[in-house]
Amino acid sequence: AAPDANHWLGMARDNAARERFFNELEALITQHRYDGVDIDWEPSAQTDPDQATYTEFMRQLRRRFPKWVLTTALGTGDWNARHISWREVAKNVDYINLMTYVFAGAWTGHSAHNANLGAPSDVSDGSPLSVRKNVDDIIHKYGVPAEKLTVGLAFYGIQFSTDRIGQPFPERARYKGEEITYTQLARLAERPEYTKKWDEGALVPY
Repeated sequence: AAPDANHWLGMARDNAARERFFNELEALITQHRYDGVDIDWEPSAQTDPDQATYTEFMRQLRRRFPKWVLTTALGTGDWNARHISWREVAKNVDYINLMTYVFAGAWTGHSAHNANLGAPSDVSDGSPLSVRKNVDDIIHKYGVPAEKLTVGLAFYGIQFSTDRIGQPFPERARYKGEEITYTQLARLAERPEYTKKWDEGALVPY
């Protein structure tokens, strides 16, 4: 992923650059006989000016391609959601693909689930994030119709060097939320020093 959205913002704020992007996109879609396009604008808008640029871009995209299937991928949780004009974006797309994962990492300071469906059973985790809560917020707090939403799933894990979920990791910990692929995870599960557990509240294995 890019460290910032400057390339997106620079293109969208320049009328000539945006028109060129639309022209090249139309040629690509037409050549391959695709039905439409998904706009994965990452990272999502972090300021009100950035969200205004993103929203106007999506409005212009729909105006240019009224019959295409248009989707966009957006992060959930208030940190990501607060600078998105959700109702306006929903008007201009067929679906919003919610990125309901990356709930934990080095920034949390403790081990936690990556994409838990519900609230963790271990309250020491302290994480307010869950797929269920985030989707509910997008529907009820931000006013997006449920039929406009699809839920993105995480088919990968994250690693922490702690003894249990919710435990802080030391500064020199080997793992602080690094990604691990499904294949790597399956191999670890076969090793005797690892034990598979189930979090009844979070509704996820670990």
